[in-house]
Amino acid sequence: MDYNLKTIIMKKTLLFILLCLGSILTAQNNASDFDWAFNTGGGYNTTKRIQYNSQGDLLCMVNIGNKTTFGSTSMQGQGFSVFPGNVTFIGKRTQAGVKTVLVKALSSNSYVANFDDFALDSNDNIIVSGTVFNAATPYNFGNGVTLLGKGYFVAKYNSNGECQWAKLFTLNVATISSTNVPIALGVLPNNDIYFAARSSNGNQPFWLLRLDSNGTEIWHKEWILPSSNYIKITTSKNNCFFDNTGKAYFYISNLNSEVITVDGVPLTIPAGTHPAAAHILAIDGNGANGTFSSHRGGIGDLAVEKATGNVLVKWSQYNANPAPFNTVNHTNNVYQGIVALDANRNYLNSTTNPVLDQADIDAIFPLGNLKFVGMKLMMPGNSITAGTQTFTATKYTPAWKFFDSFVMSKFVAHPELNEYSTAVYPFIAAYNNKLAVSGSYSLTNNATVNVNGTTLTSCENDLTFATTYPAFASLAGDLFISQLTNGTSLGIDKNDITESISVFPNPANSNFNIQIDENLIGAKAIVYNLRGQKIKAFILNSTLTNQTLTKGLYLIQIEKKGTITTKKLIVN
Repeated sequence: MDYNLKTIIMKKTLLFILLCLGSILTAQNNASDFDWAFNTGGGYNTTKRIQYNSQGDLLCMVNIGNKTTFGSTSMQGQGFSVFPGNVTFIGKRTQAGVKTVLVKALSSNSYVANFDDFALDSNDNIIVSGTVFNAATPYNFGNGVTLLGKGYFVAKYNSNGECQWAKLFTLNVATISSTNVPIALGVLPNNDIYFAARSSNGNQPFWLLRLDSNGTEIWHKEWILPSSNYIKITTSKNNCFFDNTGKAYFYISNLNSEVITVDGVPLTIPAGTHPAAAHILAIDGNGANGTFSSHRGGIGDLAVEKATGNVLVKWSQYNANPAPFNTVNHTNNVYQGIVALDANRNYLNSTTNPVLDQADIDAIFPLGNLKFVGMKLMMPGNSITAGTQTFTATKYTPAWKFFDSFVMSKFVAHPELNEYSTAVYPFIAAYNNKLAVSGSYSLTNNATVNVNGTTLTSCENDLTFATTYPAFASLAGDLFISQLTNGTSLGIDKNDITESISVFPNPANSNFNIQIDENLIGAKAIVYNLRGQKIKAFILNSTLTNQTLTKGLYLIQIEKKGTITTKKLIVN
């Protein structure tokens, strides 16, 4: 055979092998599931929250050091002496890739407002929470809305970023500083707002407030926890802390040696040898006194399914425990994993491996019907397996693990990054079969980052940050915010069934109809009033269902297999 022909055949064979190998490696970590990615390019960058609006646009709240440009908007914080300024902004990226800044807050040495969190209501209005302090002059939220004073705030912006109102809540805290931070924010189906905050001053007061869509308080609850370096009240890292009826969950952890009281009433820790206790607090949507259930063990995260009220907890315990944790799968009396409880805190299911292993996730995001996804940073040399899929990280690699029937069915592990300071944020957002995720990395050895073919240039809008502010050079780094497409193999139900449902006439005079496609027969319908109270529930047993209601404005929630949509109805 001609030498040149042999060479060509060998090269083609080698190329084929390399392409196959590359395909296998890509399939093993599912990097191809990433649709797109972007970074924010400041001197340092931190993701605070990500949310999809009703159109599928992704909104992100990001804090950046010194300066950056997002879309066509340039932003720079007001630095002071050797200290860089910072900017917190809410930006929007459409599915077509168009970026705009909706809300921004600049730091100042004369007045500080910390924008800490945001949520979206059913009309895509933006609800923001945070703190205001060092108040010499009113803080200007824009559009003529100002606040003067010190305390926690909740503000409402429309979908274009124009402030509608802002409310200040002092919550009996004598001094307000950057240590006072909200711990939860959410919007109920009727657009009421849940806002939770705690103080680190002396005895630790904790508040949960329910506000209407105009920011008017409907009710609030307050609990006083003892002053301690260890006792904290917290909740879901993904703000999944309440269901659609308004029932909210928080938890308190304390060491075995500490006596914990809430409003002067001691919480009894069950007998056992686990060195810590976890107290789960449930508060109903009407603001009735919360009820505690105390358990010998530890909680790493908590998340609530909005449609069912089921509660998922990352749980660990040594030795036996009373119900509901007495049925988890122990090995040598040790259990670490994810446990599901129903709305009454009865045991439902759990991951079967008695040690965390593949169930080791830092935050839980419910996907409905007891399916969930969680995130974890893989260290170099760590391996992960789901079914026939196996991957071993050679660098610091963010990973998202998907669970169906409490077995990990799939994972996505990407991108592989340099430096131990790499982090994967707990924040996850979902829209139809899309998931948004985020992570961060040091500028050191990460000048560029490749996310499934998209090259991100780290700190591209402030490459001189480290030399301009040498005392803060170690902070220099960037982030990625990415979208994943979920295949059907993940078992994730599409949650947009709006086009299959119609409610008519609307407005109605007492009688109304719900029309659905045949594939939705058997769905459950729940009717809520504007206070979030359940008025009635019924099954849609045919394609056309007739019902009656008295005069009022209602929200009709329709759910099947974890897939949910909500319709508004006016009855004259």
